[in-house]
Amino acid sequence: MPTTIILDDRHLTAMRAFLETHIEVSSLMLSNLLSAGVADHGLPFQATYAGSIEGDRVLAVAAHCWNGTLLLQAPVHLEEVAHRATAESARRITGIQGPWSQVVEARNTLGLANAPAPTSNRDVLYS
Repeated sequence: MPTTIILDDRHLTAMRAFLETHIEVSSLMLSNLLSAGVADHGLPFQATYAGSIEGDRVLAVAAHCWNGTLLLQAPVHLEEVAHRATAESARRITGIQGPWSQVVEARNTLGLANAPAPTSNRDVLYS
C-alpha cells in the first residue's frame, strides 16, 4: 500500500531513478535535486520533496521550491503529494510546473483553479 511522506536522503536513489524514467518532463526537478540535495533550508534550488512510496519505490513526487514554485511528477497520488509538500514547506504557491494534466489537477486540488496566473503555458518541456 503506498504511503505519502516527506522524502529525505534515504530516498535519493529511488527518487532519482523515478525522475529519470520521466526525464523529458522532470529535468528541472532532477537538476534542482542533484544540485541542492533533498534538505530544504529555503536556499536557491532547494525544495520540500513529498513522495508517494511503496516499499523502496517512488511512485510520485511533488517539490515545493524555495521560490514558491510547485514542481510535479505525479502520475498517481498527485493530490496527496501536492498537499503534503505545500503543507510541510508552509510557503505560498507562486507557480506550478509539470506535465499539463498534472498542473491542471494540482490547481484544482489545491483550490487555485480560479486564481490569477500571470503565465499559463502548455509547454512541451523536453518531450
